Amino acid sequence: MESLAARLKQPSWRDPRLLIGIVLVAASVVGCWQLVRVARATTTVFTAAADLPAGAPVRASDVTATEVKLAGAGKRYLNADEAWPKGLIALRTVAAGELIPAAAVGSAAELTGRPVIVHVDGPLAEGVVPGARVDVWATEPVRAENEPEPERVAGAVRVVSVHPPKSGFGIDRTTAVELLVDKSDVATVLRLVAGKATISLLAVPGRAHGGDRPSRGSRTP
Repeated sequence: MESLAARLKQPSWRDPRLLIGIVLVAASVVGCWQLVRVARATTTVFTAAADLPAGAPVRASDVTATEVKLAGAGKRYLNADEAWPKGLIALRTVAAGELIPAAAVGSAAELTGRPVIVHVDGPLAEGVVPGARVDVWATEPVRAENEPEPERVAGAVRVVSVHPPKSGFGIDRTTAVELLVDKSDVATVLRLVAGKATISLLAVPGRAHGGDRPSRGSRTP
């Protein structure tokens, strides 16, 4: 009877089992609190307020600060909590409403292409818009009796901007299109432009751009 009573006796606060139990409960509470805190944490990053074509400058007025719940978003995307970097340009096209990846912006030295303006006679195809990719075809002027044939001189070139012709009598009716041409094709395209070749732009099928659009609330920086 005495041994049974000893076993049923209320444990002392010095009992190691009681101390271990308290530690386990405290650790569980702290762990749950930490999980809730992480789940509720947000990061403020920049979203493109309008389409940002590759090669175009990116200014503070072109973006919107957006709070998102994405792990590591502050490193993967342009962080709105940091000072606005100067001299930013888009290294690739970023669509309006897309979170701006940190790798999608940088300095002019990081561009793999060079901006070149070509003039296209007549209306452009519907898909030839800023941010789209086009194949550049050229037909050189007729010389002697040789009839020149169209030749593709650059493929999947990014369109930076489109400047429609001015209206009015006696005004040039060509459309100026700024392209981001790969360095290896720049010399060829410039030679054809200088030689008055007829330039045609054929849109490459497919989406021009896309990006992450998680649920979020936005505020102007």
